[in-house]
Amino acid sequence: MHCGLVRDDNKLSHVQSEVVTEVLEAIKGHFGELEISRGDEHNLLGMKIVIDRKSRSVIISMRDQIEESIKVFGEDVDDTVASPANKNLFMTYNGESDELGKDRSEIFHSVTAKLLFIMKRARPDIETTISYLMTRVSKVMRKIGKS
Repeated sequence: MHCGLVRDDNKLSHVQSEVVTEVLEAIKGHFGELEISRGDEHNLLGMKIVIDRKSRSVIISMRDQIEESIKVFGEDVDDTVASPANKNLFMTYNGESDELGKDRSEIFHSVTAKLLFIMKRARPDIETTISYLMTRVSKVMRKIGKS
């Protein structure tokens, strides 16, 4: 039997599904009703995990968290890009731009933290951009990332 524990999310597997059912019933008897997912699609810690047994692959998506981050940030996203890196990505604008107000700075901090969570679990391709944004959290300038 294999059992994985992550905070209050758990993974349990066994070659015989009856064994898993018995263990789950014992856990339910102790803790009460549980949310249980079986099969090839699961939601774990905000990740949508799809197991494709034919192609022997696993797809991890965090689309809901990305859409939530865009909504919280409060600006329209109406374009696509081939790369998360803007040509002016590493320009800091120190001294050339006003700081954001307290409310916008807190939103920026929150969204950057959400994107870091997403990056670590499902989108390693955005690591360079998020790493840079993390350096700007303590002093967010109005022009960050804009040309």
